[in-house]
Amino acid sequence: MAEMSSGEVAPMLTLEDARVVAAAAKAVLASIYRGAEQSIGLAIHVEEPEPDSDYVLGPADGLFLYDLHSGGNGSARAIHRDGVELLLRMSRLYIERVLNHDRLRANFDHWGDLAELRGERGDARLRLDHAEFGRNGARGQRDGTQRF
Repeated sequence: MAEMSSGEVAPMLTLEDARVVAAAAKAVLASIYRGAEQSIGLAIHVEEPEPDSDYVLGPADGLFLYDLHSGGNGSARAIHRDGVELLLRMSRLYIERVLNHDRLRANFDHWGDLAELRGERGDARLRLDHAEFGRNGARGQRDGTQRF
């Protein structure tokens, strides 16, 4: 635990909480920077090769913002120039006001569950993906038939 200036002990950020913060940041990025959905990526960097869900982020861990385009188009540089304070403040407001953090993660957390992060994705999951999305990738359609 880190000590705050008021003498209170500040809670440490776990991996699960960091994923909520990152999802909220992805949700508000487009509101702050025009075209951010297509030009800025956000990732969590964790030094631990196989972190548990209650893993506490350390000084070597963090969030990465990067340009999605080769050579970059300056979007991440704009965030570097402006600082991340506005992004973090907006993310905090979003987290405080959203009713269901599970829905937030479902919409903006594309990092998978812990099994996927550890590379434990099995063949059964792959079969399920093909059954759900079909060979052509269209949800609800499989070989020309509509699924209800």
